[in-house]
Amino acid sequence: LRLYRDPEAARREIPVLAMLAASEQELEARAARLAGAIGSARVVRAVARVGGGALPLLELEGPAVTLDSHRESAEIATALRGAEPPVIARVHDGQLLLDPRTLADDELDAVAAAARAALGR
Repeated sequence: LRLYRDPEAARREIPVLAMLAASEQELEARAARLAGAIGSARVVRAVARVGGGALPLLELEGPAVTLDSHRESAEIATALRGAEPPVIARVHDGQLLLDPRTLADDELDAVAAAARAALGR
């Protein structure tokens, strides 16, 4: 609770606050890096919900990474959940979406490797 007395420290130290406070530029850069590392992916605009707790209906618009594949998005999502480490993606309007807001910079390479494997590349 002491962290909340210093909002800057709280945003640095509490992961969910850092995710919520990420700038559009940070998210765009992270999404572009992830899409480039996957190869068969592109950056799109998407709306995500924060979910549960005090903000169950809060929607956040921003970049997301969608995978380009002839396979069903649900099939790729299942493969990603079985990856090591597991990767949780969401499917919206038939597109599998990876949200850079929920990924730290040091997680991008592992997520990209899991996505390439799920795509069979």
